[in-house]
Order: sequence, then structure tokens, then C-alpha cells
Amino acid sequence: MDLDPTPLKSLLAACHSGAFPILSAFEEKRLEDEHQHLRKLLASGIPIYGGNRRPGHREIEAELSEHALSRDILESHAIGEAPWYDSLQIRSISVAKLAMWRAGGSGVSVKMFNRVAALLADESFRPLVPRCNTYSAGDVIPAAHWAQAILEGSPKTGRHKGKAEIMTLVNGAFIHAGLALMSISQLRDAWILFFENTIACMQNLRNNSFLRCSRIRLAPAAIDAVDTLRFLTTNLSPVTGLQDSISIRATDEIFETLLEAVDRMAQRLTETLHRPSCNPLINEHQKTGISQASFFLPALAVAQGALIDAILFTMWAQVGRTTYLLGGDVATIPVDGATSERPLGLIQHPKQMMALLEEARSVAGRLVYSSGGSTSHGIEDIWSHGVTVTDTLTAVCERFFKMSSIEACVLQHLRNSGLISENTGCDIGAASLASSGNHLKPASVRHMVTERLIADPNYPRYGFPVQC
Repeated sequence: MDLDPTPLKSLLAACHSGAFPILSAFEEKRLEDEHQHLRKLLASGIPIYGGNRRPGHREIEAELSEHALSRDILESHAIGEAPWYDSLQIRSISVAKLAMWRAGGSGVSVKMFNRVAALLADESFRPLVPRCNTYSAGDVIPAAHWAQAILEGSPKTGRHKGKAEIMTLVNGAFIHAGLALMSISQLRDAWILFFENTIACMQNLRNNSFLRCSRIRLAPAAIDAVDTLRFLTTNLSPVTGLQDSISIRATDEIFETLLEAVDRMAQRLTETLHRPSCNPLINEHQKTGISQASFFLPALAVAQGALIDAILFTMWAQVGRTTYLLGGDVATIPVDGATSERPLGLIQHPKQMMALLEEARSVAGRLVYSSGGSTSHGIEDIWSHGVTVTDTLTAVCERFFKMSSIEACVLQHLRNSGLISENTGCDIGAASLASSGNHLKPASVRHMVTERLIADPNYPRYGFPVQC
């Protein structure tokens, strides 16, 4: 199923700006109709999970006071501690909640929807939501802290007046989805640097057999990457010498593996953020709440797990191609990139990259569903592990960016030493790094990439499947 990535771009923009798209008249009416239907069901005494019945394995117990139930849920669930999510992650979580509410089915009131949208744009709103603290499917511990902050409000909005709508606030997969949304921008930044490093490697290996037979077998979403690399395949000299390492020859396959994994995860996330996520779901044509499991996202977690594997594979290729460049097999580059000024050259850089790869492998060592468990006396007998796998993806992305930064430092040393030529057709490598000298550090590369992306929102995405 091909999905337009524009909705993700819009939601990512809302994470940064705090301006969530306003409800249409149709959406506003649907939310209000569903909310009024929920109020009628509660007033009639029909059992509604979390509305007039206690949550989890205590749902058989009635709670006559809606106010008391809201208080009890927050007191029993908001038990997390520092460290807290940062302000951008909180915005992402709030954007995911609004997007899922917008899809209907939650029973949320328009008043509560607009309150969350207003707090999203309120710079004085700084809720403390604990990282992780998630054991199950709906991530209710961090969600309860978020809900508590929404009800408390800010100096601008004051405390919420009226029904707390506590289960609508706490329930759903918005913590997982919001954090997954934020990981896309992080991965995009690492991809740009990885792509530009690839350009620098490939243009200095014009004699290898890979380039002569390459068709850059990429998905249509990456067509601009094809165009950028095509200049490398023109006016090549005859093939000479032994084959390059597979990490060089398999550039097609590396790109394909990573970008298809990104695209799959982005498609799954797009679908997720445009459908309801709550329990029970409220439909005005049903005489009770609909019990189901839209509050967790195992399919998204599986897609994220595949993306983690694709990133680890890409990092492995980076280690391989850097080791090859510095191994003495490229005629123009001495072993370790040694020069008269630096006789040992970059002898430690491939080892540092390998150590980083092993660190990333260790972080991602646990499969998403490698073990089971249950809570709430067996009612919650399978879990999504969504926040856990998203934290792993974020940690691996951070190391992917650092790996690409180290590789950029290696290439810049070789360039400054006259051992390889200047880049053609990319900017960060050729322009941003050219005057930095031989002692460039990965942190400097990160700063340069970040500054370039801030200064130029239209900086080439090089085939990255998601606009952001």
C-alpha cells in the first residue's frame, strides 16, 4: 500500500512548531457526537471500562463517582520518576495523541481536544513525564503523568474545569507512536551524512567493477539518490586490479536494505497515526463500549525491529569500507592513511568504529518478542514492547550518526592530506568540512550537519523516503 508521506511531514512540523492542524467541521461534529454518546452510556449505568468500572483486573468493580475514579487512576498510575522526556519528545507524544483522537472512537470532547492543542503551543507548559516505566501495552505510567499535567495545565490555561475524561487521556498507544515519530528526523540526519560519505568513497574508487555494472537498484522513493550517484558511472577508466571489498561493491544493496526498512516503518507509522487508539472504542451506533486492543502497536514494533537490523547492517558496511580504504589495498592511500606529519595516521579509527558497532549490537541485542509475560492477572498476556523498541531504535540511530561522523573525519583527513579528491555533488563533505583541518572530531561533524539542516530546510534528502 503506497502512502503519501505528507501527513508525517505535517505532524513532524507540529512537533517543532506546536501548531496542530485544526479540526474540520466534520471532525469536530464526530468527536462531539461520540463524546455525548459516551456520556449517555455512563449516565444510563451501562458498564464502561475506565468510565464507571475500575481499570485492569479490577474492572469487575464498579466506581460510582467519576471524580473519585479519576483521582484513584492518577494516584495509582502516576508513579514514575526522573529521568524525564525532553520538551520535543513531549510535544511528539502530544501530537500523536491529538492525531489519534482526530481519527475518532475515543469519546474525547472537543473541549479536551482543544485544551491539549492549546497546551501543545504553550511554551510555559513543561510536564514531567518519566522515560520508559512501561511494562505493558498501553504505557499507562508515563501516560498518567502526561494526563496529570494536561489536567493541571499551565499559568496561561489554568486547571481543567469539568469532567476529567481520565481514561480517554491515559489510554492508547500515543507514547509509543509519538516517540517513533521523533525518531524519523534523527534517522534522516544520519542518512544524509552516510550518503555523502558514500559519495566521497565511491568517487575515489572509479576503477572498481561495482561502478561499471551498477544500476543503483533503489525504490522509486529514492530516485534522487540514483541521480546523485549516476555521475560516478561516467567516463570510467578500464577495470584494473582485484575486486573491491563487498562493503564497496554492495552499495546498491545497502541503500536498498536501509531505505526500504525506513519506508516500511514510515508507512506503518502513518497508518497508526490516522486511526483510533483507545479502549474501549466509542461508536454512537453501539450501545456499549467496544473492547479491543487498538491501544498497542505490535506491527509498528516489528517494523521498527526490522529497521534496527537494517541500520546495524549499514553500520557494519561502514566499518568494512573504512577498513578497506585504510588497509593498503587502494593504490593512492597508504596503510592507515599515514602521512609524514602523522606517521600512524588513522590507525585507531577503524577500531573505534568497530567498537561503536559492537556497542550498537549490544544495545539492540534483545529481539522485540524474545520473551513473554503477563500482568493484570493474565488479562494483559501479550505486550507490544513499543516504547522499549523505540528507545532501542533511538539509541542505534545515535550510534549510526556517530559512526557516520567518524567516517566523515577519516575521509576529511584523507582529503586534506591529498590522498583522495574533493567531493563532487555534495555539500557537507566538500564545503562544511573543507576548512576544518586534520583534527576534526565527530562532535564537530554533528554540529555542522545540524547547522546546515537548520539553515537550509530544502537540503537534499538523497532519497530519504520521508519528508521532514
